Amino acid sequence: MARRSVEGATELGQAFAELVKEQARSNAEAFEALTRAVDWDRVSRIQGELLRASVERAVQFTRRYLG
Repeated sequence: MARRSVEGATELGQAFAELVKEQARSNAEAFEALTRAVDWDRVSRIQGELLRASVERAVQFTRRYLG
């Protein structure tokens, strides 16, 4: 039983680390795109896409490991 708990915790930790890594990559891409943006409509779209993607990743993580 304890072994399964440790394995589950390890898997959860690895999944969370992957989530953080993916989020950091996404944030860097969004920042790069924002620095090239020349109009507020584009900035708004990029921010909206970033927020949507972030929420979707969090929902997927929650469903997979905490649901």
